[in-house]
Amino acid sequence: MNQYHKSNLFSKYAIVLIMIVFVCVSFFNKKWQHREIIQFDVYSYYTYLPAVFIFHDLSLGFTDSVSRETGIYFWAEKLENGNKFLKMTSGLAILWSPFFLIANANRNSNIENVYGFGWKYQLAIAISALCYFLLGLYYLRKLLLQYFSDLTSAIVLLLITFGTNLFYYTCYESGMSHVYSFSLISMFLYFSVKWNSNNFSIKYSILIGLLIGFITLIRPINLIIALFPILILYGNIDFLQKLRLIIKRIYIVPIVIIAAFIPFIPQIIYWKAICGSFLFYSYGQEYFILNKPHVVEGLFGFRKGFFIYTPIMMLIIPGLLLALNKNKNFFFTFILITIPFIYFTFSWWCWWYGGTFGSRPVIDFYALFAIPIGYFISFLLKYKYVMWASFTLFGFLIFLNIFQIYQFNIKLLHYDAMTFKEYKLIFLKTKYPPDYEKYLDHPNIEKAKRFGEL
Repeated sequence: MNQYHKSNLFSKYAIVLIMIVFVCVSFFNKKWQHREIIQFDVYSYYTYLPAVFIFHDLSLGFTDSVSRETGIYFWAEKLENGNKFLKMTSGLAILWSPFFLIANANRNSNIENVYGFGWKYQLAIAISALCYFLLGLYYLRKLLLQYFSDLTSAIVLLLITFGTNLFYYTCYESGMSHVYSFSLISMFLYFSVKWNSNNFSIKYSILIGLLIGFITLIRPINLIIALFPILILYGNIDFLQKLRLIIKRIYIVPIVIIAAFIPFIPQIIYWKAICGSFLFYSYGQEYFILNKPHVVEGLFGFRKGFFIYTPIMMLIIPGLLLALNKNKNFFFTFILITIPFIYFTFSWWCWWYGGTFGSRPVIDFYALFAIPIGYFISFLLKYKYVMWASFTLFGFLIFLNIFQIYQFNIKLLHYDAMTFKEYKLIFLKTKYPPDYEKYLDHPNIEKAKRFGEL
């Protein structure tokens, strides 16, 4: 691994550029002003906050009267005994709470602001997304500099941010969980390396424990990333030597577990009080259909294919081949984490994840995916002419990503019914073709829930 130098200016400038663009886009699109941030799934993430700090009522008894007065729809589920509960876990609400409380301290008599859904609260969520995004970038940079040069790290940061749907889910859908998971996983990966390089110290044991707790509380499937500090090696140590060192410091295992449990305490208290059990499956009849995974469609299909709508991520493949030669430990760590993550992600009954731009759940792991991309960029930088040709391609892929975000925002790129024929029809277009509806393929929701098929 590379030595970290304080004078790494390229990657610092890259972060400054990224943040200037992201802040400008977030504020000028006025999603917060039009009250388009707290909606759909976000209601279920967010409602914990007004329930606790405004209504002091986690039983959600206030939701009917608020809905009548404001037209705000609360996505609350019901138990057989009539109790209402929130489907999503409270991880995002905890991360949002400092921003919410600032907005709440300055609310006015406008009815939406009184109830916690006005523009100030929407702006608070938009600002929180930018703050956590910056935090994720900061630690992703530190992580990349453990492996690569400053220039390589800067290029990877630019590709990951401008060339993927992380841009969209930070600036346009800032209430969704993905930018926050990206941030936490960036931090987790960096502190996992530090944990390994600092002989599994108590300080880093607590940090990675707390982080994996929050990562899992926000999206339970992301618990898979907990394999990273176990599998990754630092320096010349081999895996058996690492195990022996951990056994000598066996007290760190309960420390990590206890730290990981702490973020769950509010959630299990909530489940016990409202749902009657410390552990509760809040998704009802929604499940993973493990015998019918949609991995091929999830990666390469035109409905939501990861590599179709985020083609710059194809750089992972040559990067992994280079990693196999340069860092076998990272290669096998990546494979052992990514294969189950992809399998479970695309085994969910709604494997296309609703009305989204691209494959949104994969965003959470972009910090991990950045490392094989770094190996490929490092390789390109050695060959001048290949490098410039490649960078021309990267420039086009960044343009394509931003253009498709525009198409998605004007509803030309359909939110869940795209096909290959439809994609060809609208490729690099800004206006609806006459036969737009002809080639759309709308999903059969009930069939997908029951059988895992469309």
